[in-house]
Amino acid sequence: MTRKYADSLSIDDLARAAHELLGPRYASTLKGHNELRNCDHRYQQISQIFEIFNNFEDIISAKRHVITLFGISRKIFSRSLQQSQKDMKKDGRPKILTSDQENAIINQIRTNAVSSHPLSQCEVLDFALENFEIALSYSWLHSFIKRHKSEVIKATASPQDSARLLIRPSTITDYIDILKKEVAGICMDLIYNFDEMGTSERHESKVKDVLIPADMKGQTIHYSIKRNQKNITLVACINGGGDTVMPLIVDHRLKIQPEVTSSGLRLDEDVMIRSSESGFVNEELIIEWLNKSVFKHINASRECLNDMDLPAIMFSDNCSAHTTERIKQIFAENLVKLITFPSNSTGLFQMLDLVTFGILKRRKKGIKTEFKQNSQADIINKLIQAFEQATTGNTNRKAFSRAGIRPSTTKYPYVAIIDEKVLLESKSVKEIFKKFEDSELPEANNKTVEFGFINKEYYEIEFQKRQIAREKARMKKSTCMKYRIKPKIPKLDKK
Repeated sequence: MTRKYADSLSIDDLARAAHELLGPRYASTLKGHNELRNCDHRYQQISQIFEIFNNFEDIISAKRHVITLFGISRKIFSRSLQQSQKDMKKDGRPKILTSDQENAIINQIRTNAVSSHPLSQCEVLDFALENFEIALSYSWLHSFIKRHKSEVIKATASPQDSARLLIRPSTITDYIDILKKEVAGICMDLIYNFDEMGTSERHESKVKDVLIPADMKGQTIHYSIKRNQKNITLVACINGGGDTVMPLIVDHRLKIQPEVTSSGLRLDEDVMIRSSESGFVNEELIIEWLNKSVFKHINASRECLNDMDLPAIMFSDNCSAHTTERIKQIFAENLVKLITFPSNSTGLFQMLDLVTFGILKRRKKGIKTEFKQNSQADIINKLIQAFEQATTGNTNRKAFSRAGIRPSTTKYPYVAIIDEKVLLESKSVKEIFKKFEDSELPEANNKTVEFGFINKEYYEIEFQKRQIAREKARMKKSTCMKYRIKPKIPKLDKK
């Protein structure tokens, strides 16, 4: 039975897709190659465009861009190249590697495993493609592992973040003391947490199958989490009362396509969308978002409580873009205590990490939009829909409860009480205490990052200013009351 292959796409369609997904440079390149018109099947176009891109960029980048352009998996990409190679073969015999080439692969597997960058099976095939310009199959790889079973074995590797919980028990207790001192008694409606999440920031965060040298059998293998150069970042903020603040989305594309808002999305009301070359936040974007969204929400909460000088809390990680001196000052000027988590502890204590972002990622996988897959409109609308589903009042309050901050409901407005038991009895915290008891934790690094109430100096200055202003206003009001001229009461004529 003859196998059917997908028909080729027109050059105009390919150029439009390349312009939208990759940029104008790629679109103009495709338009200049008329030989693409001779391709009858899509796999031939995949192979041909891969060669075209590889003329002006490295093999791995060319492969990634072709996969993005056609919206295919890495496996389909490899099969397309293999089929194209078969078309060009005369004798039908498969290409194989020399002994020197196979030894080079073995050496690369060892080098990467030792440096905490173990190669997955797909990455081994990529290495062969980049260095030997031969597209190998998974069947060949399985045969390779069998032939070299004394030198190469399969293993599993965990993300390095799992191995970096080097936080000491004393740091945990110090953090709890900060909560008791600074957060307990604060109105739940005025306790916030903000953080960012990249849609492609961590494209590998689970245990994965890798190849390692046979003499490393039985060792715990970790891999470093990679960050993509291109990214879309969501900055989220919730509070302990259950409210959600307007989020910020930062896109690496400098132009926001009209299709993004065609679903009715209201800019700077439902979401604030901005651009940066990397797709990551910076001080300028954070400050703009704080002024347009966060502080407006905080002041609206204070207005409902009839006291514009009530202190507020903002929890954040130690990201440099979140904790600049200017940002510390701006929080203080708005009477907000900026409290940061200890390094490597957001998975233990941060509200958004404990509940919100997990729900968001799960919901996002099941959302389909009417837009072209992986287009700017598709990605942003999926992200917003998932965000809205993950930030209901109930889930927001649950996030704070999981972080050990829950409301005292004996009277309104509800104020925070610190549930130390919830914090200390979590599975991860117990594991840290146990490792410390077993002397498995290394000595603490002397270069510790400051955490806790990090804008205290600026905050106290602003707090004193407001106290003085309130006292002056009170004295002025008291003076006016004391010396207020009493209205004359007209006398009634006696008859």
